[in-house]
Amino acid sequence: MEESTKTLLVFIKLIKDRNSIFSADAWQDLANLDEQLAQLETEKDFDIANIILDWCEQHPDIQNTLSETCQNLSRADIVESEEQLKEIYNPRQEGKMVNNKFLVREAIQSAIQQPPPTTNNQK
Repeated sequence: MEESTKTLLVFIKLIKDRNSIFSADAWQDLANLDEQLAQLETEKDFDIANIILDWCEQHPDIQNTLSETCQNLSRADIVESEEQLKEIYNPRQEGKMVNNKFLVREAIQSAIQQPPPTTNNQK
């Protein structure tokens, strides 16, 4: 599996798990990431991953966790993650192309509608 695809899958998992590395500011900033992805004219995982990685530079905790998680994942974990994603999204979206860009945006849009995850720093 390509590194860019792995990056997308791990990023989606971090969002879905409501990972505590997401500060309230980062959670709110997901809307900006979604807007950047919406403007992206390609569906290539490499280009989508680059936008995510650029966004993560503004959020070092997320960037570090994403990088460490990608490095530590075995191939079996990735295959399992892909299967879980297919189950989560059940790509029977009528009239929509279901690709990784769609899956990332869907995860972000779902997250935006929820309150930010609680972090250990918040009381």
